[in-house]
Amino acid sequence: MNQAAVETQATPTASKKHALPFYLAILLGICWLISLAILSLFTANPVTLNRVQIMRADAVIAAEIVDIQGTIGVNEVLFTRQGVDVEPETTFQVLPPSPHWQPQMQRILPILRDADGNWRIAPAPLPKTVEIDYPDRPDVRAEVKEIVSSLPH
Repeated sequence: MNQAAVETQATPTASKKHALPFYLAILLGICWLISLAILSLFTANPVTLNRVQIMRADAVIAAEIVDIQGTIGVNEVLFTRQGVDVEPETTFQVLPPSPHWQPQMQRILPILRDADGNWRIAPAPLPKTVEIDYPDRPDVRAEVKEIVSSLPH
């Protein structure tokens, strides 16, 4: 009985002694999770341009997707090589169309002509990759212009 009274008195004292570090650890963990959530919200999935793909392209255009069959309308020509006939306000087809294209999407497309004269998305340097195009945003346009500024026209 005497020992039971001692244990009863020891337990509350021990829990009070360890309560502060425990709650600080919980608070630190919660703050860490909140900071990770904020970071992932503002930095998730940044657009990364494939420099080699853009350098391989005959032209880089800002375009609106007209339909899912690959018809596009050229809004602006960001870069063309000499002899390439791409003009703003024209419409043509890019084959094969990208599966994620939806009408009225604004995209930046690095394109080139194939041996049959069809326009296609310039290939990325890695084998078996999908055709890569980019969202039409001011930061992406600025990065494209920086890449193509060093290319011969």
